[in-house]
Amino acid sequence: YDVTIARRCSCSRRLAARSSATAIARAKYDWFHCHVATAATSAIPDTGTSAATTLHAAQSDAGGDANNIIQQQQQQQQSVGELVQQPSTHQVGNLLVSNTQVAQQQQQLMDNATSVPATAGGKMGGGGKKGEKNRKEKNRLALPGAVRQAPAGQQAVALNNAASTGGAAAAAYPYDGVAGGPAAMATGQTTIGTVATVGGGGAAAGFAGGAGLIPAQGGMALPERTIDVDSETDSNHDTALTLACAGGHEELVELLINRGANIEHKDKKGFTPLILAATAGHEKVVDTLLRNGAELEAQSERTKDTPLSLACSGGRYEVVELLLSMNANREHRNVSDYTPLSLAASGGYVNIIKLLLQHGAEINSRTGSKLGISPLMLAAMNGHTAAVKLLLDMGSDINAQIETNRNTALTLACFQGRHEVVSLLLDRKANVEHRAKTGLTPLMEAASGGYIDVGRVLLDKGADVNAAPVPSSRDTALTIAADKGHLKFVELLLYPWSGRGGKEQEG
Repeated sequence: YDVTIARRCSCSRRLAARSSATAIARAKYDWFHCHVATAATSAIPDTGTSAATTLHAAQSDAGGDANNIIQQQQQQQQSVGELVQQPSTHQVGNLLVSNTQVAQQQQQLMDNATSVPATAGGKMGGGGKKGEKNRKEKNRLALPGAVRQAPAGQQAVALNNAASTGGAAAAAYPYDGVAGGPAAMATGQTTIGTVATVGGGGAAAGFAGGAGLIPAQGGMALPERTIDVDSETDSNHDTALTLACAGGHEELVELLINRGANIEHKDKKGFTPLILAATAGHEKVVDTLLRNGAELEAQSERTKDTPLSLACSGGRYEVVELLLSMNANREHRNVSDYTPLSLAASGGYVNIIKLLLQHGAEINSRTGSKLGISPLMLAAMNGHTAAVKLLLDMGSDINAQIETNRNTALTLACFQGRHEVVSLLLDRKANVEHRAKTGLTPLMEAASGGYIDVGRVLLDKGADVNAAPVPSSRDTALTIAADKGHLKFVELLLYPWSGRGGKEQEG
């Protein structure tokens, strides 16, 4: 009798438990139908899981094990509690999730949000421990290795919030921090961990509890890749910025400056990016550097040249014009005591000479503490006839002398064999018999070098072939030419009227 009574009581308890499980399943079905189904179908793209299948699964769970359902709910609540404690954002390094990966994660979120654990008698993947194990294995393989899926309970809360706030909230459903929901996924890739998005809307709203991003699995975070933008070469201490400036790569220069490259870095010669760009004549790069605060008067280590000095020396007219418009020092002197005008005259750059003079450069500037060489002398000795003419037209002193050796523009031109410059200087009334400190006349200078054309110009312009000898050596133009072995020049001196003497220098 006692055994019979016990069996009846046990059966009654099982029936009560089964009825309770049925009631719980029915409540889940009602809640899902009222709060979730509409938001899920409007906010989430088609993932292959239909609402009808999900509802059928909910109905089939009615006869399941109540204890199993209660255990599943407790696990979901515990997962939601853990996620609520997480910070609002999570660092996952620079992991980049593509559209395909985000779509896969979205699919898995929908599967978990709309599915109810099936019992042994259900049709959704089997029941009991075996069915649960299969579902967990499927979830593990469906997601990228570095991103963990949110617990199913939290996803349901997010869907519920979306349904309660209408279509706008549902459209912004956060796929692990992807801003803008499906719209953001359609525009490109999104960086997880820094909430950086390509396209899409504003920052992701996040799951319930403030966890907008899903942290890396097992606390693993990919380290950020960093690069030293100012790393130098061993040979010349070049950086990416100095090389880009020397090469005239304007866009690259902009990029490196925006990335924080040192705009005043000096290479082995002490050249800054601005000096390199000015020397090479890259006007746009120079302008970019100046707009970003580059030092206008930076100087090289050894020669003490500025960007303006080197631009004048190299004939970079556009760069010179730009630097002068920025009020660069037009009277700066390098280690050789040359001004920008002296360097331009030495190179024969007529347009730059004119530009410097228009900006007030000193036309008769001299090198050294004593009266040194002038821009006119530099142009004359280097044979730049047009530059000599311009300087003379602008008022340069034609008979100015170097204090230490008393050379003039004419004696220097004769010494270097510049017959066209000699002709121009003599036409402008340069002193044809001027003697330098050595005692040599312009004709003697030409005889020493054997310059036939210069000698002929001098003789045609009235140079004295029998000028007094050098006081210290008693040399004349004839003895100097004979001593050097210049046969043609000797013939020119002996027979100046005969037309003898070659066109080329004798040596």
